[in-house]
Amino acid sequence: MGSLFVAPVISLEDCLAAFFSPDRLVGDDMYSCDKCKKLRNGVKTCRVSRLPEVLSIHIKRFRHDSYSSSKMSTRVSFPLMGLDLSPFAASSEDISQFDLCGFVTHEGTTAESGHYLAYCRNEVDGNWYEFDDSTVTKLDSAYVLTKEAYVLFYQKRPSAQCEEARSRIHQMISPEAIIKANSHLYISSEWLLRLNTFSQPGPVSNYDFLCRHGHLLPRRAEHISSLCTPVPAHLGQYLINRFGGGPIVSELHYCLVCSKHWHWLQEKRSAELAMFGEIEESVRAAIYCGFSETLYSFYLPPSLINRAWFQAWERFINESCAEPPPAIDNSPLLTKAADGTIRLKSRVNYIRIARETFLLLQRLYGGGPEVLFNTI
Repeated sequence: MGSLFVAPVISLEDCLAAFFSPDRLVGDDMYSCDKCKKLRNGVKTCRVSRLPEVLSIHIKRFRHDSYSSSKMSTRVSFPLMGLDLSPFAASSEDISQFDLCGFVTHEGTTAESGHYLAYCRNEVDGNWYEFDDSTVTKLDSAYVLTKEAYVLFYQKRPSAQCEEARSRIHQMISPEAIIKANSHLYISSEWLLRLNTFSQPGPVSNYDFLCRHGHLLPRRAEHISSLCTPVPAHLGQYLINRFGGGPIVSELHYCLVCSKHWHWLQEKRSAELAMFGEIEESVRAAIYCGFSETLYSFYLPPSLINRAWFQAWERFINESCAEPPPAIDNSPLLTKAADGTIRLKSRVNYIRIARETFLLLQRLYGGGPEVLFNTI
């Protein structure tokens, strides 16, 4: 009788076990063997190749059919601490325990309507808070466990190495220690964030803000105050000795070599973008004014260019840290036929562009060959 009044409850661990359970491939689900080229019975298994720092679990709350969607209200219990993922990992890992750091709920009956609320654990005070638009409410942990989660976020527990390092850091950055420090080292702010939040932050990576010569990256120099953090020298040395990586940075200097190259890239990028825009505008103007006979397209089909090369050029134009592409290489578009003629390959990736544009790019980068759309 109780089941008539109390909604069924399953655990998150049960859901994970069902999701990762072996799937038998028989009957209509038999798989095609690559070796014998026949349908065979089999077993499909799924495992996590590497446990992430933050695990996002999306619980299926909605059932969709041809006409509508409905919400599934089956209660799924979830742990606040100690979710063990070792049974679902492809290989054993030092840390497989996860703690809940946040989740999302949905209030409503369908996916097309309702209201979403977020719940997060504050790392500073350890308390749980509900975020309902602009309203924030402190909650008791026991109340959190009564919520109907839709998306859950679990964070991997820190390693013993991290816990020890964090404790040591707190001792080293006491007000007394900072006052006594007469020298500093610079550590990547991004890496320090990983140290504070990841279970295993990896080696110190100061090349987040350094060039290959060990000086400031020109493209990031403007924001250097947020990219690296000065720490007492003994603390910086401890972190590099404990986690590896580096390099040791005691002073920040601009790199003349990289700065020169950086400014050259910016000038080249701006000039090419301007020339490209001028040609496109002149082609449009000629067509609009009825002077199509002044264009190559009046006499010739459009030019083709290797899509991979053109995308590399677009990346250079649109991304400030991208390098320019090498010479144009249209050879992958062509093939030599049995009669000795050069023809356009079938099913190759190319882009059609105006011949005026192709000639500009060829003048800037060299290479080729020029390929017209009617190449057969």
